[in-house]
Amino acid sequence: MKIIKGILSTTIVFLLSFCMITQLCVSAVTKNYPDSELKDKLYIEICTAEESNAPGDNYTNESVSVLQEAIKKAEEVYNDQNATETDIQNAIDSLKSAVEGLTKPDIDTKELWKLIEESKYYTARGNKYTQTSYNEFSAAYSDACAAYYYGQTQEQVDRAKDALASAMANLEIVEDVDREIIDAPDVSESKNVLFLEIQSAEKSCSPGDNYTIESVSVLQEAIKKAEEIYNDQNATETDIQNAIDSLKSAVEGLTKPDIDTKELWKLIEESKYYTARGNKYTQTSYNEFSAAYSDACAAYYYGQTQEQVDRAKDALASALENLEIKYAGIMGDVNGDNAISIIDATLIQEYLSNFVDFDDLQKISADFNDDGLVNVADATCIQKKLVNMD
Repeated sequence: MKIIKGILSTTIVFLLSFCMITQLCVSAVTKNYPDSELKDKLYIEICTAEESNAPGDNYTNESVSVLQEAIKKAEEVYNDQNATETDIQNAIDSLKSAVEGLTKPDIDTKELWKLIEESKYYTARGNKYTQTSYNEFSAAYSDACAAYYYGQTQEQVDRAKDALASAMANLEIVEDVDREIIDAPDVSESKNVLFLEIQSAEKSCSPGDNYTIESVSVLQEAIKKAEEIYNDQNATETDIQNAIDSLKSAVEGLTKPDIDTKELWKLIEESKYYTARGNKYTQTSYNEFSAAYSDACAAYYYGQTQEQVDRAKDALASALENLEIKYAGIMGDVNGDNAISIIDATLIQEYLSNFVDFDDLQKISADFNDDGLVNVADATCIQKKLVNMD
């Protein structure tokens, strides 16, 4: 009897010790584990940071370098399966700080822009000037535009302005061409205005603006006719003014489709979770999801009717629902014995410590909490499940 009591006592002590150790392990491995929501937040911050430095924004090289370094480190943290909540939060803070730290060069480009605007008149008149002088002007014009949009120092801007002014002054007229157009109507000032209106009209309909097809067609037709007038040496003041008025009217007439895309956008946001998990699902179901996701994005940005938007939303919802996981076994059953046990949790920890390798199916099974990663949280969840099962 004493022997039995001794065995029972030893067993109880062992079980209590095991529970205490398990609890400590659970606490230790979950202390800084990042949930999928925090990683999603980091992903969004990375996208926002990348979009914050668009072409033509012209921030200082120094502040852009800081941003690029922050993005690089954030991507490393995002792809690090062992990154902690602290790592992710630090990456998010660094991204926000870098975006807020983007600064414009301390330069004055007003005079340069004024000269660029004046010189636009000559950009479409290459046949009027000698090849040499016009090539020099074209090069100076390109350099001036580059300095205006991307200049980093006042010296660079001033040098480009002086070079363009000099090139304009040195344009040499071809005598024969000059005699051919000597009797043309004096509408140079009006044509300059028309040129600017054409450029303004072209910029008014950028990709993603999503105006109705009808209003865009009217604008395109107005631009086409305005270009014909601009290139017509015999165009009168009335012709030019009519073209200007048509352009302005077409721009003012641009209208957005009468559609509601809120629910579609909400579903797109929810679907982003699955866009980087193609290896987890069957090829057929994931291909259908990818196509539906692309169509949904297209409908959100370029949809013309509510029916088109709703159809894309329903198709994406259906594709999400029909995603088929490749792994047909028990999630968490890493060793393939058709059961979840402490052995599976241990195997995950050994995998994370590079003691063992997992094949593709094991990696899918090991992602017990379905966050797209294999890390200590999966081992912890298995341990918790085993405790609850007991």
